[in-house]
Amino acid sequence: MTFDESLSSERSQLSAFFDEGVRNRRMLSQAAFQLSDIASSKGWKFICYCRQVKAIFSNSEVRFLPKIRNFLTATAKIVGLNHSDIFRPGPTSSSPVSPEELQIRLFGEKIEKNSEIAVVLHLFYVGLWPEIAELLSDIPEPFDLFISLPKEQKNFRSEIQKNFPNAHIYNAPNRGRDIAPFLEIFRAIFPLDYQFLCKLHSKRSTHLSTGENRRQSLFSELIGSEQRVNEILQLFRQNIEIDMVVPKGFLTGGIDIDTFTNRKNLETLAGLLNIPLHDYYFEYPAGSMFWCRPGCLEKLAGSGIRTADFPPERGQLNNTLAHAVERIFGLLVTDEGRQLIDTSVFQSYLNRKEKH
Repeated sequence: MTFDESLSSERSQLSAFFDEGVRNRRMLSQAAFQLSDIASSKGWKFICYCRQVKAIFSNSEVRFLPKIRNFLTATAKIVGLNHSDIFRPGPTSSSPVSPEELQIRLFGEKIEKNSEIAVVLHLFYVGLWPEIAELLSDIPEPFDLFISLPKEQKNFRSEIQKNFPNAHIYNAPNRGRDIAPFLEIFRAIFPLDYQFLCKLHSKRSTHLSTGENRRQSLFSELIGSEQRVNEILQLFRQNIEIDMVVPKGFLTGGIDIDTFTNRKNLETLAGLLNIPLHDYYFEYPAGSMFWCRPGCLEKLAGSGIRTADFPPERGQLNNTLAHAVERIFGLLVTDEGRQLIDTSVFQSYLNRKEKH
């Protein structure tokens, strides 16, 4: 293919992409949130500076001040740009643990399924529990609640059980953020065959001045009212092709600097799950909160990834296995020819069904 033919093909693909009205609205909403994040990020200007200067000193033609290059490399590691948290899958266990054994290991009991909805919450910031408990109380249909709680906060179990006495609680190590505990719980409950799953966590984004607003927006779009939850469940029941619903503004396109800095872990993870990465353009639920049909994440349940595969917590901003899994959620949906949408457009799906 000639350069002109290649360019023409790329233009045609780009034109088709922008012609989709639904995706246009999604991108505008997404861009507003991303620009807000960039403007408010405490480390953004410093990180950009480090990247640019490091690029200069990485040039082989620049042969002076090697100590400055070393300094910038070390600085990049500190702020999470170039650290060595590379995911290397361990050997598959010759004696895998059964789901029932895993349930007992995590929760101290075998799980009895009591509804068609599972809510999985990672409660790292226990001070947010009153806010979250109130929102959970507004879910209009019965649900089974699974909560991962830091081991250091194991005594908080009694506070949770005041609101939800039947909650299943896992005292998790502080490793892998909300992702590692979720994968452990998901592996244990996947065989119970829930119809719908809501993944939440007590997000604070302390590196952003807008962290509180982000969390409130995420919660509001997913479980902010009985009406909102009813709409999401109705959407799933009326549109069998949709497997995941993401909060407005958080369905993020994969062509961004953070995705490329995660490429090594992404490639390893995609290879493990047998998912093609193509050209790195894909969408994923930034913030890793969503509603889904659990079946779309089946490959993760059987991936063999364990908490020990995640790096120790060092306040990393990017480029860890947790960040790679966050991005792979969307690929797991689209690889099967299914859809993920955000709440800025899902009302149009409901209206379309009502007209028919």
